[in-house]
Amino acid sequence: MKKLLSLFLALILTFACFSAMLGVSAELEEGAPFTAYDGKYALKIEQYSDDIKETASPKVNLTGLNGLKYPDGKFEIFVSVTYRLGGDNLSDSGIKPSLKLFYNSGWWADSYELPVTSTVTSGEWTTMSATIDATETVGHESYDDGDGYEDIADRLTGNDSLYSAALILHSANGRQLQSDLYVDSVIVKTGDVTVNESFESGDAGSVGWEKEIKGVKSVVLLGEKEAKKSTDFPAYKGEFALKIGKYTDEQNTKNTVKLNLSDLSNVKYPDGSYKFFISATYRLGGENLSDNGIKPILRLFYNEEYHCKDYTLSETATVTSDKWTTVSGVVDASEIKSLDEDDSLYAAALLFHGVGSREVLSDLYIDEVKVEQVLEDGTHNAVVNEGFEGLYDSSVTFVKNKIEGDNGFKAAIDFVRLGEAADNISAVSADAQTVYEGNRALRIYRYGDFWDADLCYDFWNSSIHQKNLEQVDFTVSVAYYNYGNKPMKFSAWLCYSYDGEVYWESFEKVQFDGEVTAAKGDWVEYTGKITVALDSTKKLAVTKILLGESQTQTSDTTGADYAIDNLVIKSSLTGETDLCGSKGGFEDDTLITGNKGIFIDQYGTDREKTYDSNTIHMETVTGPCYTEAYTPILSEKTIDADGQLKVEALVPQTRTRYEMKEYGVLFHRAALLGENKLETTTQGVKKAYYSVNNGDTLPEKYTAVLTDPNATENGCSKGYKNTEYAARPYVVYFDNIKNEDVTYYGEQVTSRSTDYKTMPLGDFVNKTPTKLELTEDNSYVLTTESLVQLPVENTVFDIELDSDYRVGFIAGPGSTLNSDDGVNITKGIVKWFKNGDKYRLHYLYLYVRVFVTHKDNINSDGDIIETKKVTDISKTGLKLRYISSANIEADNLDKMGRIAVERGNYAVITHGSDMHGDIVRLHNMMNFSEAIHADFAAVTGDITAYADRTGFSAFVNAMLGRKTNVIATTGNHDIGFMPVGADSDVKKFNQLFSKLYSEYGYRNSENKGYYYKDDAAHKLRVITLDQYEREGGSTAEFWEMHMNQSQVDFLINTLNSTPEGYSVVLAYHSPESKRDKITNDDKTFYQADDGGGSDIPTVISDIIDAFIGREIIDKSYATYGVTAKADFSGAKATFVAHMTGHWHIDTVAYLPTTHTQLMLNISCMAASKGVLMGNALAEGVDLIRSRDGYTEDCFNTYIIDTDKKEVKIIRIGADTLIAGGERKYMTASYAD
Repeated sequence: MKKLLSLFLALILTFACFSAMLGVSAELEEGAPFTAYDGKYALKIEQYSDDIKETASPKVNLTGLNGLKYPDGKFEIFVSVTYRLGGDNLSDSGIKPSLKLFYNSGWWADSYELPVTSTVTSGEWTTMSATIDATETVGHESYDDGDGYEDIADRLTGNDSLYSAALILHSANGRQLQSDLYVDSVIVKTGDVTVNESFESGDAGSVGWEKEIKGVKSVVLLGEKEAKKSTDFPAYKGEFALKIGKYTDEQNTKNTVKLNLSDLSNVKYPDGSYKFFISATYRLGGENLSDNGIKPILRLFYNEEYHCKDYTLSETATVTSDKWTTVSGVVDASEIKSLDEDDSLYAAALLFHGVGSREVLSDLYIDEVKVEQVLEDGTHNAVVNEGFEGLYDSSVTFVKNKIEGDNGFKAAIDFVRLGEAADNISAVSADAQTVYEGNRALRIYRYGDFWDADLCYDFWNSSIHQKNLEQVDFTVSVAYYNYGNKPMKFSAWLCYSYDGEVYWESFEKVQFDGEVTAAKGDWVEYTGKITVALDSTKKLAVTKILLGESQTQTSDTTGADYAIDNLVIKSSLTGETDLCGSKGGFEDDTLITGNKGIFIDQYGTDREKTYDSNTIHMETVTGPCYTEAYTPILSEKTIDADGQLKVEALVPQTRTRYEMKEYGVLFHRAALLGENKLETTTQGVKKAYYSVNNGDTLPEKYTAVLTDPNATENGCSKGYKNTEYAARPYVVYFDNIKNEDVTYYGEQVTSRSTDYKTMPLGDFVNKTPTKLELTEDNSYVLTTESLVQLPVENTVFDIELDSDYRVGFIAGPGSTLNSDDGVNITKGIVKWFKNGDKYRLHYLYLYVRVFVTHKDNINSDGDIIETKKVTDISKTGLKLRYISSANIEADNLDKMGRIAVERGNYAVITHGSDMHGDIVRLHNMMNFSEAIHADFAAVTGDITAYADRTGFSAFVNAMLGRKTNVIATTGNHDIGFMPVGADSDVKKFNQLFSKLYSEYGYRNSENKGYYYKDDAAHKLRVITLDQYEREGGSTAEFWEMHMNQSQVDFLINTLNSTPEGYSVVLAYHSPESKRDKITNDDKTFYQADDGGGSDIPTVISDIIDAFIGREIIDKSYATYGVTAKADFSGAKATFVAHMTGHWHIDTVAYLPTTHTQLMLNISCMAASKGVLMGNALAEGVDLIRSRDGYTEDCFNTYIIDTDKKEVKIIRIGADTLIAGGERKYMTASYAD
C-alpha cells in the first residue's frame, strides 16, 4: 500500500522536502548586535569592571536537578551551553563551563569541568557540549563525628539523592579578554530529566554568581535566527530516519547505540541451525566523509546475568556522507545454544556499530533496519523491520523495540523527518523515477559535448578471450528507460580487438540486430543477436558491448539521459551462462566497481576521474517497479445506508507502450475466496467495468457499486451488513510491444474488514498552531480549534487536499501536546504534507492538532511566511481518511434488536460521558442514537480534550443536526483554567451551549449551562445541571465545583412545574456521594473499586429526596453559599434516575438517601489509555477497550419502563470484563 499510495503522490504533486519544525524567518531586533541562538532572548553578562574581572564567575542554578535520585549504575550528565562575544573581531579561548554538584545540605560539592576546548568569538555562536561521568558524587559516604560542627567529617546524608546543582559559565580569571558575553541554550540532561534554559521567559532569575562577587547580568531581546534544515538529503525510504548525534573520542572508545529486539526475548531455540539475516542502511552527516568501520552486530544474551555473545557481519561497506549505504548479511548464532543451560534465549539487541569501530565521529543516520531469523527451509521470520516512520519524537520512551545507548550510554538520539525518499516517488508522471524490476537501475547523465556517450559493458571470460575463434554469437537482453522529452531509439553494439593490438586504434564495431523506441518516461525491452566472423589466426583479447542510443548523430538522436536495467548477455561459447553474473539488475554495485563492468563509453578506464558530476557520470537510481505505474489505486470504500458497497479507484494515466482497454472493480463473496486474490478469471466473479476506446479521455478516478439485493426501505439488510464481500480494482491494457493484453490489479479489500472513514476535525481558525492555547492571530494558517483524539490504533491518515495547499500536524501522547512550559509547543510537529501523502502517527500518540496553509506561504526551510492569506478551510479541500474495522451498527446488531423488541412505547435515552476529546466515539454514539431513533442522547461532561483551551467546536458540530434530542452538560475539564467570574460562564455558554440551545430548544429563560427539555410523547422531562459555575467560585483550579442560588432555584421550580404523569431524569457530571456510601446488590454494571468520589455538598440529591417524598426542604450549603428551600407537597411528577459520569467507571447503584434514588453512572467514552502527561482516560476501566472494533465504544442505552418503574440498561460497545464475564444487560428499579 505504501508504494501504491506513492503513485498517487507523483500523479498530482511535485516532490518537496521541508524542515520538520515550524519556525519563522530571521528577524533581528532593533539595536541588537545579532540574533539569539535559540528563540529570541539570550543572557547578557556585561563587561566586568576592573575590580571584579579576576574574581567574577557567573552560574546558572539548575533547580530542575534538586533532589534528583541517583541512578543505580553510572551517573552521567550531558551538558551543553552556547556562547558569543559582544564586539567585533574578538576571540576568547579561556571560556569553559563546569558542572557543580552539591551532595548535602552543608553545600559540599564536586566540580566537573567540561572536557572540551573551544574558541568563543564575536562572529558566531559557539556551542560546547560533553557528557560528564559524575559517579564520584554518588559514592560520597556520610557520617556524623559528634563534634557538633558541620565540617569535612560530616557528610550529612548518606543520601540517595543530589542536593542541588549549578552550571558555572566560566571560572574566575578564566577569560582572556574583557567584553560583553552572551549565553544561550543551556541544556543539562540526565536520565529522564532535562533542564533547558534558553531565557525565553525574559527573566535572569536562574543566573547567580559564585562567592557573591556580582557583575551585571540581564536577559536581552535579540531576535530569532532563521531556522536551518538539518540535512540536505532525503530518507532512504519513507520520510523519517534515526539520527545518532556526534560522539566524542572518549565516547567512541567506550560506547555504541542499540535496538532492543523484544520479540527474541525468552524465545526457545530451534532444533537446527540458528541464523539471522541482518540489514541496516547508513549515511554520515556532513560533507566528503567516509567510514569503513560501521556495521551492525547481533548481541544475544543467554542468561539472566546478561552474559552475551556478539555476532558481527563478515560483509563490509564504506559508509559515506554523499549517499545511503546498506550493510547486510547472515550471521550463524548456533553456538549460543551450547553456551546456554536453558532452552530459550534470554534477550537480544542489535548494535548499530562496534565499540571503538567508527573512523569518523559525525552525526550518523540510520534507516530501514531489518533482523530476520533464517529457517531451515530458507524462509525468513521477521524479528524487526523498522523504518522509523512516525517515531519522530524522542520524548516517547515506551516503545516495543527501544533504541538506546548501550550500558546506560546517554547518546544523542533523535528521530528526524528528512523528507520523502526517492524510492517512494512513483512512475505515474514521466518525470518520476522508476526501475524496470527490483529496486535499482543504472542511469547515465549526458551533458553538452557528451551527447553521444553510451554505457559500455567491458567483460572477460576464459571460454571466449585469448582463444583463436572463427566466430561467436552474442545475445543481449536489456530494458531501457527514456528521460528525454522525445522518443529515443535504442540498440546495442559489439566492439572487439585482438591480442597485441591497441584497442582504441584498431577495434571493430558491429551492431546487434533490431532496435526499440521508448517514449518519454517509458521502459522498453530490447533483445538483440549478433554473429561475428573472427580472424582465427588471432586471439580475441577485448570485447565490449555498447548499450544505448544510436552511435551516429541524426535528426532523431536526442542525446538525453537514459537508464538500463535487467541486463543479460549470453554467448554461443558459454551457453546459458549470464556473462553479467546475474548482476545486471544493479541491485548491488558489482558491475560498477572493479576493473571490468559498466563504464561510460568504450574509452572509459577510470570511473572516478574520467568524468565528474558536472559533466557526465552514471549513478544507480532507485524507485518502484515501473509496472506499478499502471496499477489502479484504491482510494475509498464505503457501505452506504442503502446497503450498497461502493469502491472508488484512481485511474492510471497510461503512456505510449500501454493502451487502456478496460478498467473496473471485481466483486466476490470473501468466504468463497479464502486466501485467494480476485482476478478476472476467478469463478463466480462479478465485474463493474468501463470499456475504453482509442482517444477516450480517461477520468482521474471512477466508482463501482455493488447493490445489496436484500436491502429494504427501513435500512434492514441480510446482505452486505452481515456478509463479507471482497472488492479489487483492475485495469486491462494492450501492450504495444508484446502485442498482447496485460491486466494489473489494485489492493483487495472487504466490506467488513476495513472501512475508509473521514476524520472529523471541527472548525478551523486563523491561529498560530504552536501555541497550546490558540491566542496568536495568524491570517496565513488555519488551525483546528479543537484538540481531538486519534481515531484508531496506529493511525495512518490518507491526505486529500487541493494541490495549492499543504497540511501539518502536531501530535503527542497527552492533551498538552508535549508542551514543556504549558504555552509553547516545540515537539511532535510534522509538516508539510500534500495531496495523496500518507502520515503514520506514532502508536503511543493520542491527540492531534491539524493546520493548513497555502504552498506559497512555505519558504525553502519549511517555515510559514506571509504571502497569501488562508481564511476558508472549505477551499483547501482537506480530508483526512483513515481505515477502521469498526461499525457501530453492525457491531451491535443483537443489541439493536433487543432495543427494538423491548422499547414498546417507552422513552429511550442513550448516555455517554467523559470523552476527553475522543471525537470519533462521540460521532459513533450520535450515529447509533439516530439509528435506533432514541428520544434523547445525553453527554454528561468532560467533553473537551483537557481544558477550556483545547476547544469545543468539533464536539458541538458532532452533536448538531441530529434526529434525536441531544443534551450536554459541563464537566470539570470543560471549565479548566477559566478564571472565576461571570465572564467565564458567558464564554462557556457561547462555546458549548449556544448552538445546542438554538438547535434543540433547551428551556431556560437565561443563557446558562443548565436547562430542561421535554419529550411530550413519552411524558419525560430531562433536566441538566451545571456543577461548575465560575461566577461565585473561589479558585481557578479546574476541578472546583460550584452552584449558584439561581441554579438551585431553577431546579426546584422546574421539578415543581413538571406536569402530572411525567417522569424526570437528571443529567449532570459528578456524583455527589462517595462510592463507599452507595449500594446495589446487582453488580452487573458496578466496577469493583473501593475509591471514587469525594464528599461534596449533596444539594441535588437532597432536593430530589424531598421531591420524591413530597416534602419540605430548607437546608443551607456553606460550601456553595446556597440554600435549598422548597415545598414539594404539590409536586406531581415521578423521579427516575441521575445520569452522571466523572469517575470513568461503571456504577449503577442507589444513593444513600431516604427515598430510592437510582444513579446511572457510566464509564468513559474515551477509548484510549493515557501514556504520558498523567492523563486519566480508560486505563482504570475493568473492560476490554481498544480504538478499533466494537470495544472502541462505551455508552449505555436506557429504556424507561414507566409501568414497572424500572430502567432497562443495554451496554453498547465494550461489554466484556478483563477478568472474565460480561456487562451487557441489566434492569434497575426506581420505585420508591
